[in-house]
Amino acid sequence: MNTAMPRTAPAAAARETTVQRARALLLACVPRRTRVLCVAATVLLLGIAIALAMLAPRSERGAIAAVAFAAFAVAVPWGFWFPRLLLLQVEAHASRLPALAASIPAALALLLLATVVLPAAALVVLAGAEPVFALSALMAAATAGLLMAMLPGWCYLALCFAPLLCAALLLLAQRLLGLEALRLDLAAVFDLQRLPALAAVLALLAAWRWRAIARGAGIVPDSPWRRPVVLQAHGTQLWGGSGLLDANQWQAAMPDWLWPAGQTGRAGRTRPVEAMRVLLGTPFVPLRRGQVLLQFGFAAIALLVFVAALTADPTSEQVRNLINGGLGGGLAGGGITLVGMYGWRLDVLRRRAAGEMVELALLPGFGDPAQARRLLWRAVARPLVQTGLFGAAILIALGVVAGVDAAGLAWLLVAVIGLGLLAALACLRPLAGQPMLSIWMAGLALATLVMLMSTTAVVTRPEWGSGSAWLVGGWSLVCAACGIGLAQSWRRFRARPHPFVQ
Repeated sequence: MNTAMPRTAPAAAARETTVQRARALLLACVPRRTRVLCVAATVLLLGIAIALAMLAPRSERGAIAAVAFAAFAVAVPWGFWFPRLLLLQVEAHASRLPALAASIPAALALLLLATVVLPAAALVVLAGAEPVFALSALMAAATAGLLMAMLPGWCYLALCFAPLLCAALLLLAQRLLGLEALRLDLAAVFDLQRLPALAAVLALLAAWRWRAIARGAGIVPDSPWRRPVVLQAHGTQLWGGSGLLDANQWQAAMPDWLWPAGQTGRAGRTRPVEAMRVLLGTPFVPLRRGQVLLQFGFAAIALLVFVAALTADPTSEQVRNLINGGLGGGLAGGGITLVGMYGWRLDVLRRRAAGEMVELALLPGFGDPAQARRLLWRAVARPLVQTGLFGAAILIALGVVAGVDAAGLAWLLVAVIGLGLLAALACLRPLAGQPMLSIWMAGLALATLVMLMSTTAVVTRPEWGSGSAWLVGGWSLVCAACGIGLAQSWRRFRARPHPFVQ
């Protein structure tokens, strides 16, 4: 027995040291709030996956749905938490710390085992999923989340416009150039049989991007749109603290039509609300007439593409999926972006060390604190209402084009109202001296996102109309939570001696 001890003890100690180092690196690369948010989102999505596997009327459909939501659950930590290990890799490479640099690949291997291999095995055993499909889907989700965190900022803008641009070019080729045989077979592009190859390609791209950033991170582009998202700032926010960047830094690096600075000619003592909107900065600044027409132009082009696609082949399943995807993307993606865009700007002003909000209290023309409070809330609420009405009009137009019935259009309006309440709460919290993003707010935003996806599914799939009862309950809970938060933040906002004094 004494001779066997020296053979097994070093291996066990080495394994324990590797696990301990991986745990220490994960705890050191992100703050506690980010860890809690990622774990909460992952647990919620895994719970939805388990529920779908248990409640689905058809076992094969339930297995596919469970794997899909499990993939979303895996993508959350790999997109928001684990990429921060790259910052440690950059520091280790710059500081000549080979031991730290060598421990990070081992930590990534353990994370792949814990978040990809073991959950895939559990899906095979518990949900009856196909082994290759489950492993490939989770691997693709993990590497896609990691790769998205390492892309430059301009890639996200390109991804937003890519579907609309592809659809427009395809219709242009079919109608004007006479290439009727040209088709975009989405089913062939996203074939489940090609999922292993897709996972392998994403893994190679993520490994190449990781190595390139770790070795060449000393040269950081001046433009934030060319910088990897994870390297935006070494702050405490998600994805490297990009929320700490000033809106003027983004605007200086892009054309005015993309991130409009708005107009300042109408601001003055006779227009205190417009003056306050100018002081708050983008995106609260009133837009010029040409910039407003540009926004309407984008919406008109999107509607024309959808109408042309629908009139070209109204019975095509791909066309229906395009319309449904436009509704889902506009409702979920556009809504959450609206919430974050306005609330983020106010939260930056609240946290700025220079005290810019306090200096606004010294400006004349805003009256006493009560009047200044009313003007500030009007300056914040007016662009929110205008954007909400504009987005609702686009969604209703898309719904009419897609042939959504009256009940579906009503659900779209309910979703817009829920998003509006969440956006108002995200803006009122910084004005009341509270952080825009807390654990409670992140949970509420995630619940709203789940309800948006569910609403889109019920609206675009009439055969799922039986879920309207639980949609009523879900949206009632979301609106009630937003109402409670608005009441509490409004009391804090009114109790402050001056709206600009933090």
